[in-house]
Order: sequence, then C-alpha cells, then structure tokens
Amino acid sequence: MRTQHLRDTRLSLKAIGLFSIILSLPPEWDFSIAGLAAITKDGIATVRAALNELEANGYLTRKRVRREDGKLEHNEYTFYEIPCVGKPAQEKPEEELPAEDLPA
Repeated sequence: MRTQHLRDTRLSLKAIGLFSIILSLPPEWDFSIAGLAAITKDGIATVRAALNELEANGYLTRKRVRREDGKLEHNEYTFYEIPCVGKPAQEKPEEELPAEDLPA
C-alpha cells in the first residue's frame, strides 16, 4: 500500500482511515458500503461521507452498471492509490428526441 493518502492534507482522518482499510482488503472481497460499515465502528452514513470525500479528491471513481432493461444493477468502484488529476467525464444517458410531426 502506498502512503500518499496518509499525508494528503485535503483528506479528513475519517477518509484516510477508511481508505487504508479499503486498500488492505483482499482483492476478492465483495465491496459494498454496507460491508464497509459492518467491518468498522461507523455507520453507513459515515462510510458514504468518507467515500464522497475520496471521490472529490480523486481517489475514487464510481460507475453505475445497469441491466439490459435499464434498471440499476450495482455500482462499480475504482480506487486509486495516487489521486487522479481532474474528474473523469460523467456518463450521460442517451436521450432520444421525439419525432416531430411535420404538417402535410
């Protein structure tokens, strides 16, 4: 585990601690906010706030994965030991414009 996040003055102790726990988890660990709350003393709201902080500072990106019918299946989390510079472009759902009826 790199230690850059330990010295990042933009991060709170809460975010630093949670990120250290996340980096120490085995690769096969099934990541979820509820799972992180279960292995820490803090609740889901605190874990979510720390993840938001990590995302705002470039240590985390999230992607919503949808099923073929459009319903949310799960979130895909990608963590970076060295923060990403700038935020990646967020995916926007494609919108279909309604067909305009032209007068005959």
